[in-house]
Amino acid sequence: MAPASEYFKDSPFGTYAGKLALGTGEDDFVPFKMHDELRRSLDTSFLLNPVTVRLLVSTPGGGKTWTLSWLSRYFTRKKDIMTIIVPRLELRGQPERGLVEAIFNALRPQLDGIRSKLQSGKFRLSDSLITTNAYYVWMALQDEEVFQIMSGGGGRLPALKGLAAPPLTKTEGTLHLLLGLFRVLYALNYSKVVVLVDEVESLFVAYGRKDLFIFSNFLRGLFDEFQSSAESSLPRLMMLLAGTTWVLEKISPALVGKQEAAGDVAGAFIRRMASPFELTPPDESDVLRLAEQRIEQHRSKAARPFIPYEKEAILYVWNNSFGIIGDFCHRLQQMYDLAAAEKAEKITEDHARRVLKELTTAVSSAED
Repeated sequence: MAPASEYFKDSPFGTYAGKLALGTGEDDFVPFKMHDELRRSLDTSFLLNPVTVRLLVSTPGGGKTWTLSWLSRYFTRKKDIMTIIVPRLELRGQPERGLVEAIFNALRPQLDGIRSKLQSGKFRLSDSLITTNAYYVWMALQDEEVFQIMSGGGGRLPALKGLAAPPLTKTEGTLHLLLGLFRVLYALNYSKVVVLVDEVESLFVAYGRKDLFIFSNFLRGLFDEFQSSAESSLPRLMMLLAGTTWVLEKISPALVGKQEAAGDVAGAFIRRMASPFELTPPDESDVLRLAEQRIEQHRSKAARPFIPYEKEAILYVWNNSFGIIGDFCHRLQQMYDLAAAEKAEKITEDHARRVLKELTTAVSSAED
């Protein structure tokens, strides 16, 4: 018998997060209590701090990408906020260059709107910035070839109207380009900038201690500029870096009960970053709301009869899904398939047990 997913176009049960984007999970995301807590915390950070850099962590499959996508939609709806969505860091010779190029590249979907504002004549940099790196970025955003280089296309940035480019291969150069971008966005009436970065594990996998130490100094320079009492040309900045709890162990071992090595480069991050926010597993009421939403989608789309789920069946499969939301939803579908094949009147805990037993058997066979 064909699986339930073949009877409707997009299976609400088999949907996984995928790549970070504005629309990722839009039809499937269910905010939990912890998401409301996260949103309130971020709104407070904007009010109190000129710059916030924060880790968003969870176990693998714990909903990081969907959470970032949800936040991107939340912030994008606000007129004074520029939201920059970075699906992953670009791996370059230096991590700070990879971050800056990835941020410029992430502007691509909004570039037409930015260029329209730059060329409208309604906005301008302050006179004190006309000969600075901010003015270079102002011009570079309107030049497709130069923008291509800034966003990871490779090559050396040319001078523009006699103004030399900050070198991409130097930490100071990448910092000046990023600060220049933020000053341009502020001049375009974006009083706040949100940068959402997914899959930050690559930072700690690809680079050694020396590179990470230099990167920590890059962050220090960013903080110093935003926190300067004389600074009035920068927006408020919030940067969220999402990764697994393995990243948390690397950056802040003490928070996960591990001893921090003396002189660990992580210390430089810890002193400047806000407290990490951990996406904890949802409670029972959250799990039931998630299941209800997915089941209702199935009910509205499926060509086959709706089969009700017992509460115990839903909770049993969740408690055996190790907090992985995608696996939980996929097993809801497997339970449906099994019950439909048997023409059952309802989906019970017995169906959940049998689905998990079949999965365990399949895994054991694959390992053998």
